[in-house]
Parts: sequence; structure tokens; C-alpha cells
Amino acid sequence: MNDGRAWAVALILFLLIAGGGFLLLNGFNYTPAASRTALTTASVTSGINGMLDLYKLHVGHYPTNLADLAQRPANPTDAAKWRGPYVKSAPKALHDAWGNPLHYRYPSTRNTNTYDLWSTGPDGVSGTADDITNPIVAAPQSQPSSAPANTPSATRPSNPEPEAVSPE
Repeated sequence: MNDGRAWAVALILFLLIAGGGFLLLNGFNYTPAASRTALTTASVTSGINGMLDLYKLHVGHYPTNLADLAQRPANPTDAAKWRGPYVKSAPKALHDAWGNPLHYRYPSTRNTNTYDLWSTGPDGVSGTADDITNPIVAAPQSQPSSAPANTPSATRPSNPEPEAVSPE
């Protein structure tokens, strides 16, 4: 092989090794903002919702706080019916993709006979446009919704002071 080709091969090998090293050190921790939003949306709209629904099936009502998904409730009546833990990797499972605690309120201020569950989104501030919330369930015909579905108050919880799960 002549000197020009040897240098070209050496340069390509160096770039492949350096690029592979970079990916090993940094690539697996990189999650684009769109992916974080998708992960949090999936968690809020289906993952945690399923855990909350299972809790309700066993205990008879939704938990008063998200910590009850991970540990037996203090209320003796609820504790006797509790079949959890309903969350395997608490408190991590109770945080959004940005590391912020998910917020939960029961009873809901937006939905009849259910709860509010939301992430504060990338800015970490509740009540802003980037919040990710559980879906609004249509109110029964006899009880009209207090806010039209297209208003900001209907897409975000109106009270920005929810219970947040502390990382324990």
C-alpha cells in the first residue's frame, strides 16, 4: 500500500474509533426534546393512568397521592385492599423525562369522577403552554363541562399547586 492510502485508512480508522467512543460515552444518554415529550406524553396518558386505574379497581377509589402507588396507604381500610406496589421503579416512574415530579390531584378539577395528572414539561413550571396533561374526559350529558374544550383552562389544571412526588 502506498503512503497516501495508508494515511487515508489510518484516518478513517481513527475517526471510526473516536466516533464510536463518543457514542459510547455520550450517545446513550442523549434524548432529543421531541423524544422526551413523547415519552412523557405516553407516561401521563397511558402508563401511570393504568396504574391509577388498577389501584382504583383494588381499593375502590383513586389514591389521594401518587406515593400510594408505591407504598401502602396510611388509611387502614385502603391498606387492607391495597395489592401494590403498582409502580416498580418509584420514584423514577413518577417523574417526567426532564426529571421533574409528575403532578397529581384527586378529585379532578377538570374531569368528573377522576383525577388530574400532568407534567410541567421542559420548563418545569406548572400552568404554562408546554404542560403535558391527561386527557379531558367529556362530562356526562347531565353535567356540562365548566370550560369549553378549546380554552387553555380546559387543557391545563387551573390550580397550579398540586401534590408532587418527592424523590425518596
